[in-house]
Amino acid sequence: MALLHSFWYEEAEKEFVQIAKDDSHCAMAHWGVAMSLWHQLWNQPDAKVVARGWSEVRAAEKNQGKATARERGYIAAMHAFYRKSFYGNSRKHDHEARAQAYSDAMKKVYDSYPDES
Repeated sequence: MALLHSFWYEEAEKEFVQIAKDDSHCAMAHWGVAMSLWHQLWNQPDAKVVARGWSEVRAAEKNQGKATARERGYIAAMHAFYRKSFYGNSRKHDHEARAQAYSDAMKKVYDSYPDES
């Protein structure tokens, strides 16, 4: 998490990939890979990155049985960002819609846990 918060996305991705290899049922490891793929400050993900992120989100969802409610909220936010229904829109609109969907989903997490922010 510290790597993500430091915008060291590539290193964060490596760590989350290793965690997923060590425990393929760790939903948050797959969430972490998906989160690491979105370099929020520098670029917009291309179709290949979106497809990989969606695959990681689906793996997280498949394994979220032991996740806490808050962790499931984080996974839902990544689902909102990577979901396939945005395909076919212009690249700019696609990214703006994805980012807004993620922001809206994260607001729900924030509102659900006001004492933990």
